[in-house]
Amino acid sequence: MAVERATDAGRQRSAVSMSARAATVQERLQREAARLRRVLAESSRRSDQPALEARLHRVERALRRSDVAPRVNGHQTAQTLTEMSLIFREDPDLAGSLSEGDRAIAENVFRAAAITVFGARWEPPELDDQTSYGLLILDGLLGRRVRVGDATATELLSFGDILRPWDEPFKWEAAPPDSEFRVLSTARIAILDERITRLIGRWPELVVSFSGRLLRRARNAEYVMAVSHLRRVEDRLLATLWHLASNWGRVTPSGVRVPFALTHELLGEIIGARRPSVTAAMKQLQQRNQVTRAPEGGYILTQDRSPD
Repeated sequence: MAVERATDAGRQRSAVSMSARAATVQERLQREAARLRRVLAESSRRSDQPALEARLHRVERALRRSDVAPRVNGHQTAQTLTEMSLIFREDPDLAGSLSEGDRAIAENVFRAAAITVFGARWEPPELDDQTSYGLLILDGLLGRRVRVGDATATELLSFGDILRPWDEPFKWEAAPPDSEFRVLSTARIAILDERITRLIGRWPELVVSFSGRLLRRARNAEYVMAVSHLRRVEDRLLATLWHLASNWGRVTPSGVRVPFALTHELLGEIIGARRPSVTAAMKQLQQRNQVTRAPEGGYILTQDRSPD
């Protein structure tokens, strides 16, 4: 028994060491991929664009390789277990409707395990779909990419969004989709397991606020779907950027900053347009001073938010 425990402990230490080394490599590659996407998004007329795109392809391919994302017990990992998260200290709006006394209690008891998600693609952890509430994004940016035939759409998910990736609204028949989660910026995600679900049920205010986050995601999807039907691509692009700003933007002296470095290809998957059309639309918005590139990454939007 002692030998078996020692062997198990050695395996665990080896797995942790492998995971740490892989995380360092992954983070370095992720930063390089983000830099290349930012450079490519800034201009589509660079003389070195083909070389940059080839470099980005190689970096993304490296992120997907199994020797970069180590295998533990035969499974490829793209996430690491991190510290416990005090949910309401990181996302205080969720407890905003509680009384001062109840909020003080809830802040201490709502502790959840958090995972750090990195790499190109992400497989959500398997949880009990009957008792687990979901996954709460604390930081970073994910994209849920859905492909039907030759059509592709991406939904952006970030701070405050709650996911239930094991849920499907109905059975797909004639045109089943192919979906995946992409990590666009290293993310931290709190696991809302059965314990958290039971705690939510103790306070009616929390039942409403947590379910409101699920509804918010549906409302966001409805808005983006309506925007995708606007005739002009520049109108779709401007409305979508302002929508992202309303959820996750930061006010600066120059305007409202969307803190995400999004490629034109990705923006096209959000608004339903081809990359060249997005590039042309972005150029028009920049010429009208409605959108500028933020020096630290992302976009700066002026106060003129209405499509013409």
